Amino acid sequence: MTTIVDLFHYYGGDLQLSPTGGLALASGASLTDQTVVRFVLTNPGDDPFNPTWGLGAAKMVGQVEAVVQVQALVLAGLKTLSIIDQTQPITVSASLDDVGDLNVSMQYIDAGTGLTIGRSIAIS
Repeated sequence: MTTIVDLFHYYGGDLQLSPTGGLALASGASLTDQTVVRFVLTNPGDDPFNPTWGLGAAKMVGQVEAVVQVQALVLAGLKTLSIIDQTQPITVSASLDDVGDLNVSMQYIDAGTGLTIGRSIAIS
């Protein structure tokens, strides 16, 4: 089985350094988690190498119906990713906080490791 490795980088953050001073790498469940965050926040068309990739949830901030739409959008999108175990339940919830930011919580099983991943994203 081929192990997929990528740079350790969360959307909107900085690249991380390894203990030896090189660039840190992500694999397994951490790579899946980082990929899901990027998938949810990336607008379709923003990735020149895969212009249809991404959900663009951030562009829905401020819309009255955004909570219901984002929850449905993210759930449908996660059901298309092969890095998530599609034989297990995927849960998504969305809410607005006091200042109007969208909060999306997801739980799914990483297809490669079998680990449960829980992730919350604040979208403003």
